[in-house]
Amino acid sequence: MFLCAAGWALAAGAAEIRHSPLYPGKDQEIQIEIRGASQGATLHWGVNAVGLEWEQPIPEYRPPGSGLEGVAVRTEMQGPDERGTLRARLGPFNHTNQPVRALNFAIHWKDETWSNKDEKNYNIPVSFGRIETVPEQPTINDRVVVRVRRAAP
Repeated sequence: MFLCAAGWALAAGAAEIRHSPLYPGKDQEIQIEIRGASQGATLHWGVNAVGLEWEQPIPEYRPPGSGLEGVAVRTEMQGPDERGTLRARLGPFNHTNQPVRALNFAIHWKDETWSNKDEKNYNIPVSFGRIETVPEQPTINDRVVVRVRRAAP
């Protein structure tokens, strides 16, 4: 279920990129959605960017069927469905051989155009923290539950 999201408006204004959970931890999968899409797309992604330079994700992080282009992984997005939504699911990013502090990506559309947040690329911080709140963005009257995950042995 897509519980919460942060959105970026695309340059064309017709589609919106969202992700869930809003504040992902290293042990969680991240779902990326593009709403309002009229064509298919490929997620062009890496991790731990410094400036515009990404690290190549280790093989354990790459979904089946993904390919490589330089240091970037290319993962075909599912869809668009009948509502114009594309989806890709990545993670968890908890392998000890490559700690991940951020997921970085651009969208390569089927018509060969790109969406890359004005050439800065999209960035989703990944937390090493063990504390999470539900809901992630509470309103003034919401009951808030704080969970503390156990540390790995």
